[in-house]
Amino acid sequence: MSVLTLNDLLKSFMSAAKAANKELHDHEMNAFKDHLAYNKDNQTYEPKTLKVKLPQQHIAEGEDTEQPVDIPTGALASHQSMRIEELEMGFQCYYNRIGLLKSGEKKLIVDMDEAKDSSHSPIKINMKISSGNPSEGVARMHDALNRKIH
Repeated sequence: MSVLTLNDLLKSFMSAAKAANKELHDHEMNAFKDHLAYNKDNQTYEPKTLKVKLPQQHIAEGEDTEQPVDIPTGALASHQSMRIEELEMGFQCYYNRIGLLKSGEKKLIVDMDEAKDSSHSPIKINMKISSGNPSEGVARMHDALNRKIH
């Protein structure tokens, strides 16, 4: 029989959701850094680029020529990342007792398994955790990279 406070149980679920989001965030940041090169001289990251010949029309001459253009690789890559937008979970536990802490605070103590002599109905708990909006800074950086394409 697992006995714990309801507060500790809810904290553990929230901690697991935060850890999963952090893992996804770290993966996204590493994928983004793949498109940047570190310049030791001025200690900054600079966009990695590909030199691509693109057709350019010279209106005065009326002919097409190919001009090399530096295109940031970040502007060419897909930035669809995995994100936990919503996590819904439910569980039931059983009333055990009200515990009294040294501070005088009362805590609800629950069992995860039904006790054989339990006359209590299960406590049903449903949680829904939603994520916030993606970083506006990353979106602005993507826009700036796209503007570098001439």
